[in-house]
Amino acid sequence: MRRAPPDVLIALALLAGLLAPLSASASPYKWQDESGRVVYGDRPPHMDAKQLSGGAFLPPRDQASAANEAQPVPALLRPVVTRSPVVLYTSRNCEPCRVAREYLTARGVPFTEKTLGTEADVAAFKALGFTEMTVPTASVGAERLIGFETTSWNRALDVAGYPGRSLLPSNWVQPRAEPLAPAVPIAPAARPPGGQVVERPVRDPAREDPPAAALIQA
Repeated sequence: MRRAPPDVLIALALLAGLLAPLSASASPYKWQDESGRVVYGDRPPHMDAKQLSGGAFLPPRDQASAANEAQPVPALLRPVVTRSPVVLYTSRNCEPCRVAREYLTARGVPFTEKTLGTEADVAAFKALGFTEMTVPTASVGAERLIGFETTSWNRALDVAGYPGRSLLPSNWVQPRAEPLAPAVPIAPAARPPGGQVVERPVRDPAREDPPAAALIQA
């Protein structure tokens, strides 16, 4: 077998050395697999891989949300989203909230979802000027919609200037819902033994049963 001249081999080695960094720099992720081999790629690796460089490893939904942040809403929607942002207020296990969420998603309305699950959330909700503790509730700019009703929500979105059909890309995913009030760390004295946090239901004195003694009548 005839061997290539030495000068050709040297040129090929130099070319390979030049291309390797280019290939690595073109790949935003660098990690080690289970065998310890360094791998480059343009997609996040499995969660069991050891990250060496590149973007954070995110679950699929968070990846979609991050992509939304990197690629803003379509230009035709930006003015109305800036002028009349939509905020949806919901709570857990709320069927009307699910219907309202699906309605906004189907119409292609970018919105922020805030959940009401604690006393702090309720206090923050009242501080915004809401007097009825009802979910779902939405704000479209300065207008407030109490409870979900298709006709009134359609009207509010039409007046604000939102299109009647979706202009969002097919892979658009709404950002994850977040509590309305920021989480407040529990004071050390309030922590139970063992470092576990005990959840207590919010008590409403107006709805509590009277003491048992008051139920006994002569």
